[in-house]
Amino acid sequence: MSSSSPSDLPVILLDQPAQLEDLWRRLDRSDWFGFDTEFIGERRDIPLICLIQLITDEAIYLIDPLHATGWERLGDYIASERILKLTHAGENDYRLIYQLLDILPRNVFDLQVAVAFMGIRYPASLSTILSEVLDQPTSKGFTIADWTIRPLPPKMVRYAVEDVKFLWQLYEVVRAKLEQSGRYAWAEDEMKQWEQEDMYTTDPLKKLLHQRAIAGFPEQEKIFMLRIGQWRMQEAERTGEKEEAILSSKQIVEIARAIHSGAEALFRSRILPKAFIRRMADQLMSWYQTPPTAEELKLVYYYTPREAVDPVNEAHAMLVYQILQIYCMEESIAVDMVMPPSEMKRYRMFSDYQAPVFDHGWRSEFLPLQVRSLLENRLNIRLSVQANGLLLTTAS
Repeated sequence: MSSSSPSDLPVILLDQPAQLEDLWRRLDRSDWFGFDTEFIGERRDIPLICLIQLITDEAIYLIDPLHATGWERLGDYIASERILKLTHAGENDYRLIYQLLDILPRNVFDLQVAVAFMGIRYPASLSTILSEVLDQPTSKGFTIADWTIRPLPPKMVRYAVEDVKFLWQLYEVVRAKLEQSGRYAWAEDEMKQWEQEDMYTTDPLKKLLHQRAIAGFPEQEKIFMLRIGQWRMQEAERTGEKEEAILSSKQIVEIARAIHSGAEALFRSRILPKAFIRRMADQLMSWYQTPPTAEELKLVYYYTPREAVDPVNEAHAMLVYQILQIYCMEESIAVDMVMPPSEMKRYRMFSDYQAPVFDHGWRSEFLPLQVRSLLENRLNIRLSVQANGLLLTTAS
């Protein structure tokens, strides 16, 4: 980047298709850009993208996707291996691009991920990172706002600019610190996941079964929901319709709740389509009555929420987590990067769960054998009182 201060960069609004052509020409010769998006996701199957903030070494661009048709070409640059993309908390932005354009990013660097390898808590806000890395104060105030307003009020423009203004300066400092500590490769390893499709897709069966409303359902009803969910997926693929349009998750829960009383009970429901029940009654009863396979039992076990966790496993899991947290603090790395909260939730919930993130990549290099042994053998931990303190061991 040039020696220009970010404050000196012009802010250019692009709200006409013809204006985008100049940006594409500039990106063609650029080796990096930073970006952020503002979108509305509430009550929408696919979020509405309202604004794209993009910074290069020449300017800060505010792209208006609501008016500047042809903005989708930006996806080609996001997918380019040649161009470095800088973001803060960019996972949702890349997920949005994937949903809208079916494009996977390449050559990404996310500041929120990167600073976790410097001991800054994860996930950290942009204001926290600016303060701790650049000693740069910032003010935020439009996290929740109507980004469809046109013209954008000056305060919202300033907010949008702040989101990308310092990305390059942060990148330079953070990269230098990570290279100095030998952790840049670890950060790269973590961010490589963002180039994989499974980062942006959700298993529809898991989403269906991971509803708090069914936590107390008997196993047979959960197996039934798994089967009807698999049928719904196949129908969606066959017809091209959305799964929720074929049969909503709410309707599936209602069917599972009543199925034990037979097809007659399904006809009495006010929210179930009578034509569907009439056509599928025999198949529904067959799905309910057929004994489960071992694979189905395994899926239901891991996909459905528990009403309560095993207190013994939870106590041991939390003890190991506290040890891991102390170790991470001493090594200046964010514990929630080492043990992602989603993994910790499964670790607490299932006594036989072994977090696969520790088996490969930078985590296997970071964690010493002793800590990994505690993680893998949490139920074998023994605590004994000694004359000079406490002794923590893992029984064989």
